[in-house]
Amino acid sequence: MSSKHCGIITKDVVSGRIVGRLHLPDREGRYPGVVVLGGSGGGLNWSADVAAQLAQNGYAALALAYFGMPSLPKTLVNIEIEYFEAAFDWLKRQSSVNSTHLALVGGSRGGELALQLAASFPSIAVVVCYAPSSVRWGPVGGLATIGKPAWKWQGQPLPQMPRPRLIRLASELGKLILSRVFRVPYRETPLFETALMDERAVQEATIPVERIRGPVLLISGTDDQLWPSTMMCEMITDRLKANSHPFIYKHLKYEGAGHAISLPDLQPDCYPIKVRHRITGITYALGGTPEANAIASKDAWKEVLKFLAEHTSG
Repeated sequence: MSSKHCGIITKDVVSGRIVGRLHLPDREGRYPGVVVLGGSGGGLNWSADVAAQLAQNGYAALALAYFGMPSLPKTLVNIEIEYFEAAFDWLKRQSSVNSTHLALVGGSRGGELALQLAASFPSIAVVVCYAPSSVRWGPVGGLATIGKPAWKWQGQPLPQMPRPRLIRLASELGKLILSRVFRVPYRETPLFETALMDERAVQEATIPVERIRGPVLLISGTDDQLWPSTMMCEMITDRLKANSHPFIYKHLKYEGAGHAISLPDLQPDCYPIKVRHRITGITYALGGTPEANAIASKDAWKEVLKFLAEHTSG
């Protein structure tokens, strides 16, 4: 099914295993291809909004679901990397796409995924990540996912960080209960910071970003309370620098902003400082303030469009 709205054409995509939504400028032409990946909430929420805005700026943008939609896994667990390679091939074959190389835009766990995919497939030429991770973390989906991997490649689990140990303490369990039952915002960043002190685990789970064959743009807020995205972005840039990455890489670090850096000019409630997770039912603190998040979002989007324009080609 397709529709026209606000100068773009939107087409629902179900092709083989691929589930997504393609957004195109409402005019004849061929455009740079971009794949947009959302985070741990699944489905096509943030990714579809970003893809629509990209289409208004002259891109063929595929918001790609990878769980939380019919025919896909229900939660972020056992996600096969081959699925994304098939989606990239599909997008490159479309008559509206003028490039054999694609850009990736990912947010949160989608940013973690975007870095892993760009390190795995040479067809990815540009990467933009909002609040990403430098390492692979485990699944999201409740008790049924314990002991299972988030990501798989050729049938084998990709090494991931162990579950944060402090979560077993009574104080942390108490906070989680308060969050789930009474919606008291839960700050998860300290658990991630503690987990990242395990050098051996970090070494095994680190995403090999030095294999990325193109420029990288990272975006973070210094008051991210969901996970330490600024710290992990610095780990990414440190690794790129240590490996003499031959392409441009930038980290946009926004003081006082939280996890909810997004698109510009949204309603104030679109820059939340807390959110109830659709899958876990836990209310997480996101950090920042609506004002700081809005300012960061406006500046970041300007930089994203500039970065993509400079590094995508026909």
